[in-house]
Amino acid sequence: YSYLDKYLVTATVRTDGSSRFGVNNRWGTFPSLALGWRASEETFLKNVKWLDDLKFRASYGFTGNFNIGNYSYMSNIETNDYVFNGTLASGRVMNTLGNPSLGWEKMREFNAGIDFVGFNNRLTFSVDYYHRNTQDLLLNVEIPESSGFSTVTENRGDVLNRGLELGLNSVNISKDNFNWSTNLNISFNRNKVLALGRSDDPIYSGVSSEGNPTNITKIGSPVGLLFGYVAVGIYQNEADLAQYPSFPGAIPGNMRFKDVNGDGQITPVEDFDVIGNPYPDFT
Repeated sequence: YSYLDKYLVTATVRTDGSSRFGVNNRWGTFPSLALGWRASEETFLKNVKWLDDLKFRASYGFTGNFNIGNYSYMSNIETNDYVFNGTLASGRVMNTLGNPSLGWEKMREFNAGIDFVGFNNRLTFSVDYYHRNTQDLLLNVEIPESSGFSTVTENRGDVLNRGLELGLNSVNISKDNFNWSTNLNISFNRNKVLALGRSDDPIYSGVSSEGNPTNITKIGSPVGLLFGYVAVGIYQNEADLAQYPSFPGAIPGNMRFKDVNGDGQITPVEDFDVIGNPYPDFT
Protein backbone atom coordinates (compact mmCIF):
# COMPACT_ATOMS: atom_id res chain seq x y z
CA TYR A 1 0.00 0.00 0.00
CA SER A 2 1.33 3.45 -0.93
CA TYR A 3 -0.14 6.72 0.34
CA LEU A 4 0.87 9.88 -1.54
CA ASP A 5 4.01 8.02 -2.64
CA LYS A 6 5.40 8.87 0.82
CA TYR A 7 4.17 6.23 3.21
CA LEU A 8 4.66 2.62 2.15
CA VAL A 9 3.44 -0.60 3.72
CA THR A 10 3.96 -4.17 2.57
CA ALA A 11 2.51 -7.11 4.51
CA THR A 12 2.66 -10.77 3.56
CA VAL A 13 1.71 -14.12 5.03
CA ARG A 14 2.72 -17.33 3.32
CA THR A 15 2.33 -20.96 4.30
CA ASP A 16 4.65 -23.58 2.87
CA GLY A 17 4.66 -27.34 3.08
CA SER A 18 7.47 -29.73 2.23
CA SER A 19 7.52 -33.50 1.93
CA ARG A 20 11.08 -33.41 3.27
CA PHE A 21 9.59 -33.02 6.74
CA GLY A 22 7.72 -35.41 8.96
CA VAL A 23 3.99 -35.93 8.79
CA ASN A 24 3.56 -34.27 12.20
CA ASN A 25 5.27 -31.00 11.25
CA ARG A 26 5.19 -30.55 7.50
CA TRP A 27 3.80 -27.00 7.24
CA GLY A 28 5.23 -23.63 8.23
CA THR A 29 3.65 -20.15 8.28
CA PHE A 30 5.87 -17.12 7.65
CA PRO A 31 4.50 -13.56 8.09
CA SER A 32 6.37 -10.32 7.38
CA LEU A 33 5.79 -6.56 7.60
CA ALA A 34 7.77 -3.79 5.87
CA LEU A 35 7.40 -0.01 6.31
CA GLY A 36 8.87 2.78 4.21
CA TRP A 37 8.94 6.55 4.46
CA ARG A 38 10.03 8.57 1.41
CA ALA A 39 11.08 11.68 3.30
CA SER A 40 12.13 13.46 0.11
CA GLU A 41 8.42 13.78 -0.81
CA GLU A 42 7.67 15.79 2.33
CA THR A 43 7.07 19.53 1.92
CA PHE A 44 10.05 20.55 4.03
CA LEU A 45 12.45 18.59 1.75
CA LYS A 46 10.79 18.71 -1.64
CA ASN A 47 12.45 21.98 -2.63
CA VAL A 48 15.97 20.91 -1.69
CA LYS A 49 17.59 21.01 -5.12
CA TRP A 50 20.50 18.64 -4.48
CA LEU A 51 18.23 15.93 -2.98
CA ASP A 52 16.66 13.50 -5.47
CA ASP A 53 15.42 10.77 -3.14
CA LEU A 54 15.62 9.95 0.55
CA LYS A 55 13.89 6.89 1.95
CA PHE A 56 13.87 5.26 5.38
CA ARG A 57 12.72 1.64 5.61
CA ALA A 58 12.34 -1.15 8.13
CA SER A 59 11.06 -4.71 8.00
CA TYR A 60 10.42 -7.63 10.32
CA GLY A 61 9.45 -11.14 9.37
CA PHE A 62 10.04 -14.86 9.20
CA THR A 63 11.38 -17.15 6.50
CA GLY A 64 11.93 -20.91 6.42
CA ASN A 65 14.66 -23.31 5.35
CA PHE A 66 14.07 -26.84 4.11
CA ASN A 67 17.54 -27.54 2.64
CA ILE A 68 18.07 -31.08 3.86
CA GLY A 69 18.09 -34.34 1.97
CA ASN A 70 14.96 -36.08 0.80
CA TYR A 71 13.47 -38.59 3.25
CA SER A 72 15.66 -37.35 6.14
CA TYR A 73 12.66 -37.64 8.46
CA MET A 74 12.29 -41.35 7.68
CA SER A 75 14.10 -44.40 9.00
CA ASN A 76 16.13 -45.80 6.12
CA ILE A 77 16.64 -49.51 5.51
CA GLU A 78 19.80 -51.19 4.19
CA THR A 79 20.83 -54.74 3.30
CA ASN A 80 22.70 -56.71 5.96
CA ASP A 81 23.50 -60.40 5.96
CA TYR A 82 22.87 -62.68 8.94
CA VAL A 83 23.17 -66.38 9.78
CA PHE A 84 19.98 -68.48 9.58
CA ASN A 85 20.00 -72.28 10.09
CA GLY A 86 23.77 -72.33 9.67
CA THR A 87 23.77 -70.52 6.32
CA LEU A 88 24.19 -66.89 5.28
CA ALA A 89 20.88 -65.15 4.58
CA SER A 90 20.14 -61.70 3.21
CA GLY A 91 18.28 -59.43 5.61
CA ARG A 92 17.28 -55.82 6.09
CA VAL A 93 18.16 -53.51 8.96
CA MET A 94 17.30 -49.93 9.89
CA ASN A 95 20.45 -47.76 9.51
CA THR A 96 19.05 -44.30 10.38
CA LEU A 97 16.60 -43.17 13.04
CA GLY A 98 13.50 -41.38 11.77
CA ASN A 99 11.86 -38.28 13.22
CA PRO A 100 8.21 -37.73 12.20
CA SER A 101 8.24 -34.34 13.99
CA LEU A 102 11.08 -32.89 11.90
CA GLY A 103 10.02 -29.45 10.60
CA TRP A 104 11.04 -26.09 9.21
CA GLU A 105 14.16 -24.21 10.25
CA LYS A 106 12.90 -20.68 10.97
CA MET A 107 14.69 -17.37 10.49
CA ARG A 108 13.38 -14.31 12.33
CA GLU A 109 14.88 -11.10 10.97
CA PHE A 110 14.74 -7.36 11.57
CA ASN A 111 16.16 -5.07 8.89
CA ALA A 112 16.50 -1.29 8.79
CA GLY A 113 17.98 0.87 6.06
CA ILE A 114 18.39 4.27 4.47
CA ASP A 115 18.58 5.05 0.74
CA PHE A 116 19.90 8.39 -0.49
CA VAL A 117 20.13 9.73 -4.05
CA GLY A 118 21.42 13.23 -4.72
CA PHE A 119 23.10 15.72 -7.00
CA ASN A 120 21.06 14.89 -10.08
CA ASN A 121 21.37 11.12 -9.52
CA ARG A 122 25.17 11.28 -9.47
CA LEU A 123 25.58 10.14 -5.88
CA THR A 124 23.83 7.11 -4.34
CA PHE A 125 24.31 5.91 -0.78
CA SER A 126 22.66 3.08 1.14
CA VAL A 127 23.10 1.63 4.61
CA ASP A 128 21.52 -1.56 5.95
CA TYR A 129 21.45 -3.10 9.39
CA TYR A 130 20.12 -6.61 9.97
CA HIS A 131 19.56 -8.80 13.02
CA ARG A 132 18.59 -12.40 12.29
CA ASN A 133 17.89 -15.31 14.62
CA THR A 134 17.94 -18.73 12.99
CA GLN A 135 15.92 -21.03 15.25
CA ASP A 136 15.05 -24.73 15.22
CA LEU A 137 18.17 -25.53 13.20
CA LEU A 138 18.17 -28.73 11.16
CA LEU A 139 20.96 -30.49 13.05
CA ASN A 140 22.32 -34.02 13.23
CA VAL A 141 22.10 -34.31 17.00
CA GLU A 142 24.19 -36.87 18.90
CA ILE A 143 22.13 -39.38 20.89
CA PRO A 144 23.14 -42.24 23.23
CA GLU A 145 24.53 -45.11 21.14
CA SER A 146 22.60 -47.52 23.36
CA SER A 147 19.69 -46.60 21.09
CA GLY A 148 21.46 -48.39 18.24
CA PHE A 149 22.20 -45.08 16.47
CA SER A 150 24.69 -42.26 16.98
CA THR A 151 22.72 -39.28 15.57
CA VAL A 152 19.22 -38.19 14.59
CA THR A 153 18.11 -35.15 12.57
CA GLU A 154 16.16 -32.76 14.82
CA ASN A 155 15.15 -29.11 15.10
CA ARG A 156 17.63 -27.85 17.65
CA GLY A 157 19.71 -24.74 18.25
CA ASP A 158 19.68 -20.99 17.74
CA VAL A 159 22.23 -18.86 15.83
CA LEU A 160 22.37 -15.06 15.79
CA ASN A 161 23.58 -13.23 12.67
CA ARG A 162 23.84 -9.46 12.61
CA GLY A 163 25.64 -6.96 10.48
CA LEU A 164 26.00 -3.54 8.92
CA GLU A 165 26.38 -3.03 5.17
CA LEU A 166 27.17 0.24 3.41
CA GLY A 167 27.36 1.07 -0.29
CA LEU A 168 28.37 4.25 -2.12
CA ASN A 169 28.05 4.84 -5.88
CA SER A 170 29.12 8.02 -7.66
CA VAL A 171 29.19 9.28 -11.25
CA ASN A 172 32.28 11.47 -11.26
CA ILE A 173 32.47 12.29 -14.98
CA SER A 174 29.81 11.65 -17.60
CA LYS A 175 30.74 12.78 -21.14
CA ASP A 176 29.96 11.51 -24.61
CA ASN A 177 33.45 10.06 -24.97
CA PHE A 178 34.48 9.51 -21.35
CA ASN A 179 32.76 8.12 -18.24
CA TRP A 180 34.13 7.60 -14.74
CA SER A 181 32.12 6.08 -11.91
CA THR A 182 33.07 4.56 -8.57
CA ASN A 183 31.45 1.84 -6.50
CA LEU A 184 32.47 1.31 -2.91
CA ASN A 185 30.99 -1.11 -0.38
CA ILE A 186 31.91 -2.46 3.01
CA SER A 187 30.11 -4.92 5.27
CA PHE A 188 30.59 -6.03 8.87
CA ASN A 189 28.93 -9.37 9.62
CA ARG A 190 28.98 -11.33 12.86
CA ASN A 191 27.43 -14.60 14.00
CA LYS A 192 27.13 -16.23 17.41
CA VAL A 193 25.73 -19.55 18.57
CA LEU A 194 23.04 -19.12 21.25
CA ALA A 195 21.93 -22.74 21.64
CA LEU A 196 22.88 -26.15 20.26
CA GLY A 197 21.53 -29.68 20.53
CA ARG A 198 20.14 -31.61 23.46
CA SER A 199 23.05 -30.38 25.60
CA ASP A 200 25.51 -27.49 25.63
CA ASP A 201 28.33 -29.73 24.35
CA PRO A 202 30.28 -28.37 21.34
CA ILE A 203 29.79 -29.77 17.85
CA TYR A 204 32.92 -30.90 16.02
CA SER A 205 33.14 -30.93 12.23
CA GLY A 206 35.63 -31.32 9.41
CA VAL A 207 38.26 -34.06 9.15
CA SER A 208 42.03 -33.54 9.00
CA SER A 209 44.52 -35.88 7.30
CA GLU A 210 44.91 -37.54 10.73
CA GLY A 211 41.16 -38.11 10.99
CA ASN A 212 40.65 -35.44 13.66
CA PRO A 213 38.09 -32.58 13.65
CA THR A 214 39.22 -29.26 12.19
CA ASN A 215 36.34 -27.03 13.37
CA ILE A 216 34.37 -26.49 16.54
CA THR A 217 30.97 -24.87 17.11
CA LYS A 218 30.17 -23.89 20.69
CA ILE A 219 27.71 -21.65 22.50
CA GLY A 220 28.78 -18.01 22.69
CA SER A 221 31.16 -18.23 19.71
CA PRO A 222 30.89 -18.04 15.91
CA VAL A 223 29.97 -21.15 13.96
CA GLY A 224 32.83 -23.43 12.88
CA LEU A 225 35.89 -21.88 14.56
CA LEU A 226 39.21 -23.38 13.48
CA PHE A 227 40.26 -26.12 15.89
CA GLY A 228 43.64 -27.78 16.32
CA TYR A 229 47.04 -27.83 18.01
CA VAL A 230 48.36 -24.54 19.40
CA ALA A 231 51.93 -24.10 18.16
CA VAL A 232 54.27 -22.58 20.78
CA GLY A 233 57.69 -23.24 19.28
CA ILE A 234 60.10 -25.93 18.04
CA TYR A 235 61.93 -28.64 19.96
CA GLN A 236 65.49 -27.33 19.69
CA ASN A 237 67.29 -30.27 21.28
CA GLU A 238 66.93 -33.32 23.53
CA ALA A 239 66.72 -31.04 26.56
CA ASP A 240 63.54 -29.49 25.15
CA LEU A 241 62.05 -32.95 24.64
CA ALA A 242 62.76 -33.75 28.27
CA GLN A 243 61.47 -30.42 29.55
CA TYR A 244 58.26 -29.95 27.55
CA PRO A 245 55.31 -32.28 26.88
CA SER A 246 55.68 -34.06 23.55
CA PHE A 247 53.86 -36.45 21.26
CA PRO A 248 55.11 -40.03 20.71
CA GLY A 249 58.14 -40.15 18.41
CA ALA A 250 58.94 -36.44 18.68
CA ILE A 251 62.49 -35.41 17.76
CA PRO A 252 64.39 -32.09 17.75
CA GLY A 253 63.14 -29.92 14.91
CA ASN A 254 59.49 -30.96 15.34
CA MET A 255 56.82 -28.39 16.14
CA ARG A 256 56.15 -27.98 19.86
CA PHE A 257 52.46 -27.76 20.82
CA LYS A 258 50.69 -26.48 23.90
CA ASP A 259 49.62 -29.03 26.52
CA VAL A 260 46.06 -27.72 26.76
CA ASN A 261 44.72 -30.23 29.28
CA GLY A 262 47.91 -30.21 31.37
CA ASP A 263 48.46 -33.98 31.54
CA GLY A 264 52.09 -33.81 30.43
CA GLN A 265 51.46 -35.34 27.00
CA ILE A 266 50.40 -34.05 23.59
CA THR A 267 47.37 -36.00 22.40
CA PRO A 268 44.96 -35.33 19.49
CA VAL A 269 41.68 -33.50 20.24
CA GLU A 270 42.32 -33.42 24.00
CA ASP A 271 45.05 -30.84 23.41
CA PHE A 272 43.21 -29.00 20.64
CA ASP A 273 42.00 -25.46 21.11
CA VAL A 274 40.51 -22.64 19.04
CA ILE A 275 43.28 -21.45 16.70
CA GLY A 276 41.42 -19.10 14.37
CA ASN A 277 38.25 -17.43 13.21
CA PRO A 278 37.29 -18.15 9.56
CA TYR A 279 35.21 -14.96 9.26
CA PRO A 280 36.78 -11.65 8.15
CA ASP A 281 36.56 -8.54 10.33
CA PHE A 282 35.01 -6.80 7.33
CA THR A 283 34.51 -7.35 3.61
